[in-house]
Amino acid sequence: MPFEPYFNRWCHIADHGVGPHRLSVLTEQRGVRGAIAPDLDASVLDNYDDLQRLERWATQLGLPNAASVLHNTLPETARARSGHVGEILLTESVPELFPDFIVPIKRLRWIDGRNMALRGEDFIGVDRRGRQVRFLKAESKSRAVLAAGVIQEARAALNNNGGRPSGYALLFIARRLDEIGQRDLSAVFLENAVRQQIEDAQMVHLLFTFSGNDSTELLRTNLRTCAGPIQQQAVGLVIADHQEFILAIYTRLANAAQLSTRAAELNSLLVASDAEFLAGDVENAITHTLEFARIAFAIAPFDLEEFPAGWENIIRQWILGYSLADIAGGIESEVVSFAENALVYKLVWALEAIRVRAIAAGELDEDSFNGFTAMSVETGTNLYAASLLIHCGLASRAAAIKAVNDENGDFTDTREMRRWIFSPAVKRRTLDANWPTPTTGSLWRDFVDGLGRETLEKWDETNFETAINWHAEPLRVGTPVRIKNGKAVFSIKWDPVGELLQEISDTGGVFVAHVSNTRQTILGQYIGPRR
Repeated sequence: MPFEPYFNRWCHIADHGVGPHRLSVLTEQRGVRGAIAPDLDASVLDNYDDLQRLERWATQLGLPNAASVLHNTLPETARARSGHVGEILLTESVPELFPDFIVPIKRLRWIDGRNMALRGEDFIGVDRRGRQVRFLKAESKSRAVLAAGVIQEARAALNNNGGRPSGYALLFIARRLDEIGQRDLSAVFLENAVRQQIEDAQMVHLLFTFSGNDSTELLRTNLRTCAGPIQQQAVGLVIADHQEFILAIYTRLANAAQLSTRAAELNSLLVASDAEFLAGDVENAITHTLEFARIAFAIAPFDLEEFPAGWENIIRQWILGYSLADIAGGIESEVVSFAENALVYKLVWALEAIRVRAIAAGELDEDSFNGFTAMSVETGTNLYAASLLIHCGLASRAAAIKAVNDENGDFTDTREMRRWIFSPAVKRRTLDANWPTPTTGSLWRDFVDGLGRETLEKWDETNFETAINWHAEPLRVGTPVRIKNGKAVFSIKWDPVGELLQEISDTGGVFVAHVSNTRQTILGQYIGPRR
């Protein structure tokens, strides 16, 4: 589980001179958070335990037990999480912002309890590249709303012990380095802990803040009070949704741990249902798909707050190709919402997440899966040929099922599908305005006409995260939304819910979008022709 440095990819960095000192203010670049999230999460986890050790334990103990280790490591209280993330972001920023210094140890790996703070300085870095060893003494503060008093506390901690690292902190690092076999570097810290003769020129102070409000003026004012020969640096990382940002990190890590505890079972159910759909054993395939759904719907982010009455039978009838009107039985709005949000979105997401995870973790190879389960759930039919028609753009589930049944469609790829569509028998059927059904004939002909036209335009995929002006209460985090004309935002049921503050260029493609963790932006992808 390696991770790449992410601060230069994630943040805009503005450097300011404050007398002889330097202030760097980091603000997020719009739309980048989702891209750096995997590296951010891996770095947080790496600060609690060595990633290679976790991978070894996963092999030795099995994923459920390894997940339990992780669960018992991560802090539970909001205060502990805030402090830990502040210290982690400080630790991970140093190699990018202060490349002369190295991070000798990640202190949270030796924490006394998961909801406690470590004693001593928040961070001590070391630079051995010159003739003289230099030390970076740092303090981090994490607050949703940062105040001058908090910065003064950090400054007082930096000035303690004459501005030098304490002997306790130096010995702590020396012991940890000795334990992990870095004896040369351990000797540097041991010698300075014993001699206590670090010169002013060997010291650099760093005050690091992670806050929801802009810390620029607070840090600038504080730096102006700094006198003396020790070099001073300050870094302010500003994340507007500070608390939600922290919660999202630990939620993702906890969800990953929870998913790992059921991974073997979910892998087995998905492999079985894929094979059964392929073999035409639909009843057993649906049984295994339902068992998968019962587990997945209890694990975030695939969890559901409410289930319609008889939801398991709804899934069964949906996969068997029943019309929504037949399934609904007087609760049309609930069934439509369940089909669109729970089945087409969350259950398909869970199926794909398990497949990708199993392959990436080396638990199963790619040939173990054929995708039939996900296609059946997404398109609402166990007929693969009908699913393929829908995937290729036919805008009617009923038309796809009826056409395949009427003309013995048994194709398994798009080339065979085109050959079937333009066969004499199907072409004769297409001339009938009421085929496949009176209400879907025009949709069928539009689909066939589109296949007959050559498309010369190349398509691009663009990620975006754009602020939204909600018409009323914001939708829940992760709720899928529709976007029209690059600006208007609708629910899955086409209820208008808001408007993007910045229009996204719409060249005739499609949007795949959902409500972000902040609930103040829409996050997603636009896939469309180049212009």
